[in-house]
Amino acid sequence: MKRLSRKIFKLLNNSGKTLATAESCTAGGIANAIVQTPGASNYFKGGIVSYTNEVKMQLLGVEDKVLEEQTAVCEEVARQMVVGACRALKSDYAISATGLAGPGGGSDAIPVGTIWLACGSAD
Repeated sequence: MKRLSRKIFKLLNNSGKTLATAESCTAGGIANAIVQTPGASNYFKGGIVSYTNEVKMQLLGVEDKVLEEQTAVCEEVARQMVVGACRALKSDYAISATGLAGPGGGSDAIPVGTIWLACGSAD
């Protein structure tokens, strides 16, 4: 993660652009990795740990219909989390993670270890 944090630093430092995170299964781990690089405060605005569907809906604007039909562990939820983080934290870009870390709760359709990552802007 440290190498990724440095790459993010090189891309965003002095760019005037900002970054936020929206994390579920990683519980803030991505945000923690980002701030390990000195100077991250120049572009990192913060993060939302949305462990529950309620938080995903209320703070990030994830659609309840998507959560009901596709579960929280899907590509569309990861995308909506990016958009929601950009809007909620007024950032240019966001990184999101949603998945099933385990050790239990997996199924044939969504086995333990399944994770969806997304990054982008509110657009």
